[in-house]
Amino acid sequence: MKYALVIGNSKYSDPKLAQLKTPEADSRALARVLKAKRIGNFDEVILLIDQTESKSRRSMSNFLASRKPDDLVLIYFSGHGVLDGRGSLFLALKDTQIGSLNATAISSSFISYEMDNCRSRRQILILDCCNSGAFARGTKGGQKAITETTFEGSGSGRVVLTASDSTQFAFEGDRIIAQTDFSLFTHFLLEGLKTGEADRDNDGKVSLDEWYDYCHARVTVTTPQQIPHKWSYRQQGDLIIAQNPFAKKKLDAQRQPKS
Repeated sequence: MKYALVIGNSKYSDPKLAQLKTPEADSRALARVLKAKRIGNFDEVILLIDQTESKSRRSMSNFLASRKPDDLVLIYFSGHGVLDGRGSLFLALKDTQIGSLNATAISSSFISYEMDNCRSRRQILILDCCNSGAFARGTKGGQKAITETTFEGSGSGRVVLTASDSTQFAFEGDRIIAQTDFSLFTHFLLEGLKTGEADRDNDGKVSLDEWYDYCHARVTVTTPQQIPHKWSYRQQGDLIIAQNPFAKKKLDAQRQPKS
């Protein structure tokens, strides 16, 4: 079984957190693609848009608590990532207050704890955020928000994808790509699945590694100022995310006799 929790936060009550343009569109579009029978075909996709910290925290905990060892679980977050004074990463929700992160935001340590306690051996965390360096410009970015050990935990079969490395901005799409409503990172995540182009070996399936490789290549070609990253912890075997919706057409075209 495949399950996804998709969280997007564009609106913030704290004036120190800039309002964002793309997280709602990012999250709704990804949820649709993951649900689509011809693409993601996930058994359940939970979508949270501009919810409070307590609602998001409880949803994440409940989402992970009921999974079985062979279930694939995917958590996606688009919004602000903020560092506290000690350099710990927090995901900012609608009612997050910069002056009280531990009480009003979701910490990376909480996410790791919940993932450690989840029985699933196939866990994926996707973060389209970094920290607070670009709040004034309305982007999602900053410095040193995520390192290799941030989400390591003690569980098995965990993969973390991030929109940028630990010292870069995560750009919103209209600042790089004309006429897109999505962030740069999520734009190419969606493109890879919807077009089937992420199916690099043309086997009709899109693995997590293929999905990430496609997105990484497209983002870095579009702008060298942003480099997505992936960290794997005790991952074994391919994690199949989606089907290539055009695989049959490609196969039929390859079988056509040459004139």
